[in-house]
Amino acid sequence: MTANAFFGFLDTCKAAFRRIVRACRGERTEEDMPGEAWIAAEAIAKQRQQPVDFADPSDRELVLSWLYNRLVRFQEKTQRYAARLDVGWDDDAAEQTGPVALARVLAAPDLFDPALQLPAIEEREQRLAWTAASYSEASAYGVLLDRFDWDARELAGHLLIVVGTLRRRLLRASTVVKRQPSLFDGVECIARDFVPTVRARRC
Repeated sequence: MTANAFFGFLDTCKAAFRRIVRACRGERTEEDMPGEAWIAAEAIAKQRQQPVDFADPSDRELVLSWLYNRLVRFQEKTQRYAARLDVGWDDDAAEQTGPVALARVLAAPDLFDPALQLPAIEEREQRLAWTAASYSEASAYGVLLDRFDWDARELAGHLLIVVGTLRRRLLRASTVVKRQPSLFDGVECIARDFVPTVRARRC
């Protein structure tokens, strides 16, 4: 990521930045966009293990898409979730933490959206805390997903299965952990260095 290419990107995409800022409804300003774009580029580079080329139109679109999803879509989703919590927030207090909260994360479609991965450090620690509250298949998937920066596609590749298969397994684990939060009543938890058995691929 060269400085000249980055500044060229900022100049070319001013209109797109303004649209994102308007959609943020006061949560961001145009002055925030260069920093947010740089953070987005670093996150994308880390995820795909290849630097962003700001001179490449497809990479520019990828950064803009990432920004929109993180700053607009994710913000709207958070606000809707907060609004739901405000209404009868203590009715299902137990469902906001532990295995049930982890089940919601595993079942969320956004888990397979590349633009909405790489959760904040605090959020990752919270998710790992949820895995510690349960000795279950769901917790094992939580530990593995964190190891792959919550990139479900990367985990599927590591396990030598297609993404659709992983999605079905996550949904199944999510359903089971809601009914049976832990096999050992919270006494045991999945170790963070847990290593799954990977079936050898036949030629």
